[in-house]
Amino acid sequence: MPASMKAKAARGRGVWSMRAGTTRRGGRQAACRAGAARPSVGRMIRAALLVLSCLAAVPAAVPVAAAAQVQMAAVNPKSARMVEATVRAAGRLFPNLPAVRLTSAIGRVCGGPPASELVRYCTSANLVYLAADIDQRLSEPAAAYLVAHQLGHAAQLRAGIAARADTPELRAALELQADCLAGVILSSTETTASDPAVRAATDHLTAPHWGAEPIENGRPEPLPPTIRGEWLQWGYREADAGRCEVGDLPAAFDR
Repeated sequence: MPASMKAKAARGRGVWSMRAGTTRRGGRQAACRAGAARPSVGRMIRAALLVLSCLAAVPAAVPVAAAAQVQMAAVNPKSARMVEATVRAAGRLFPNLPAVRLTSAIGRVCGGPPASELVRYCTSANLVYLAADIDQRLSEPAAAYLVAHQLGHAAQLRAGIAARADTPELRAALELQADCLAGVILSSTETTASDPAVRAATDHLTAPHWGAEPIENGRPEPLPPTIRGEWLQWGYREADAGRCEVGDLPAAFDR
């Protein structure tokens, strides 16, 4: 990261600011292949037994995590379309992300108010809830950013990074890293991080917007939108989650 964009902390002044800077098969399976090539009729019984043995020797398929998706899209197809590309992009970058679910009762999910009335990542339910009428309240780029930010928090949680944020400074860094990850996610979609609507949407993250139920306990540290915007654009330009190290928070994300 360029020296001018390294993390900086302003402690004791009430504001925390940071600037972005094949597996080999064993002998048994080899014998299976060799035995299967033998056409001798006189050895049919032995061949049949060998086939059964081969089937038992085949390794079990590794479960594949379900791709990130938008649930309840029928509630408002237009709102679903606004964020589908973002959800798919995040799913390609990070494993095992929660689904995004449209809801017409976001004020009652994950413990109810007071919390964001637009988007909530409820870790207790392993879901990102999105207001079904988001299409009437925000532009498509802004909605995409909010969802990308929340999926960034999910990536932090799965990587064990969120558990390290046990001070106000680190909680602020966690928010900025989620903005950086949002930029990385948006870089593989048609949404640009420099869109004014995206930067304006950072105002919607001042209320509690992620955490365990009741979500109101997850009140974020206050951060200037300009600082958020810098980290968002840094992630967008770098297009690499590994470049989203913020202060003492590492950027070790599994692909």
